[in-house]
Amino acid sequence: MQSNVKPAAEGARTNVLRIRRRIFALLGIGTVWAGGTVTSCKSTAASTEGLVSAPMLAASEEIASAATADARDAGRDGASARTMTEPRPPPGTSGCTRTVRCEDPLLAAPAWPYPHPFERCDPDPPGDAGGFSANATTEKRRDDPETCCYVSFRDCSRRGRPHVVRGRPLRDERGEPVVAPSRAAGAWAAGWSDLPLRGDGDDDADEWLDAAALEHASVAEFARLSLALLALAAPATLVERTHIAALDEIEHARTCYAEASRRLGRPVGPGPLPVSGLTASVDVRSLARDTLLDGCLGECVSAIVLRQRGLSDMAADEERHAELAWEILEFLLSVEPRAARAGIELALSELDDERSLDELSLAVIRDVVRPSAAGLVARYCT
Repeated sequence: MQSNVKPAAEGARTNVLRIRRRIFALLGIGTVWAGGTVTSCKSTAASTEGLVSAPMLAASEEIASAATADARDAGRDGASARTMTEPRPPPGTSGCTRTVRCEDPLLAAPAWPYPHPFERCDPDPPGDAGGFSANATTEKRRDDPETCCYVSFRDCSRRGRPHVVRGRPLRDERGEPVVAPSRAAGAWAAGWSDLPLRGDGDDDADEWLDAAALEHASVAEFARLSLALLALAAPATLVERTHIAALDEIEHARTCYAEASRRLGRPVGPGPLPVSGLTASVDVRSLARDTLLDGCLGECVSAIVLRQRGLSDMAADEERHAELAWEILEFLLSVEPRAARAGIELALSELDDERSLDELSLAVIRDVVRPSAAGLVARYCT
């Protein structure tokens, strides 16, 4: 059940190309993206100048227009302010050098400002200033009341090679998957003794238990994702589909625990999921990075593996989850283009080490992820 199981080459290639057509159509980027050099991003969600013109499907238009409307409304009536989170080093890294850079505030508050007293701080400063820091700004304003400070992290080293995990895993602050231990319980494996075996006949109970634990933890990850989307004033359709994806993962976990129980000859299910200390990050850069790696890539790889194993219903769900991930990326670009682009670029840079990736993941990265990301970023950064 792991994503590094080598599928039949011809069938896998067919599925990769089929998913690529679906994603390209969803994003409206065309079969071939004739991209140039991406040099800058539009400064606010309410601005439409400088966008690369490209046809979009109705769902994508709804997401972009809703984000723009939200930003304009917030600027008019002051009832809503941009969520603030302190900048943090990229997940899965260590040894970073923290740099603080302070700038003069804007002459007037942007369309979607930070809350008072930071409403004139630029949410998308030019260059590589980093992310806005309320803590650093408050400290600096003791000496200079007219300033806004931004924090960036340089020279970070990865704590480990990137690896693709099936589905959208729940990860801790180190970037490692968090799962519940298995225990003797039948609530998540109802009817296991009467089920016919599914999937490859060579699958053993441990493979199904590993898959079940990841699917079970994905329920929590989608719940955490929904909190982040709500904090960013995401359109209702994105929040709704995120919760639907969580319900899908519940069914996937039940299927996998039932399959494991069938092979073990006794009921098995999840123990307590260790969620203490896990928070919902609303840092757009980190959210964009995680969405590309675990949603756009991980869900796509999972869908292909599942379809190769004959689990077509679960595969169809994972494909929809991958599509959702791309639409979330588009929403993030529409709200905070510079931060979202930085997260996308960080994720792609982490995939440069091909030695750590299996053949299927490399194909998905080459044929789906990189061209789709390039086309999507070009719509907001030109």
